[in-house]
Amino acid sequence: VGIDMPGKLIYIGLVGVSFATLMKDAKLLRFVLVSVLGGAVMVAGYGVYELFVFGWPYAVTSLPFNAIQWIAGVVGALALYYPVKRIKGVM
Repeated sequence: VGIDMPGKLIYIGLVGVSFATLMKDAKLLRFVLVSVLGGAVMVAGYGVYELFVFGWPYAVTSLPFNAIQWIAGVVGALALYYPVKRIKGVM
């Protein structure tokens, strides 16, 4: 467990709750837009947090890895959009 985990956990929790409210009954286009926006906010928040905690070299170095996480999250969310929507409709 890294030293940055508590701050990121709180930050991502707040981002998740706020963007989940935007996603209530969202269609595919809104889902994509909110997913992309949420990822951008995540990368920016990680960057600011890492800048203050570890300094600019660490923040700049971790930026590509955070961007990969953002892209993978959006792709994974899109892959699960219809299966989850179908399950939600059954319940």
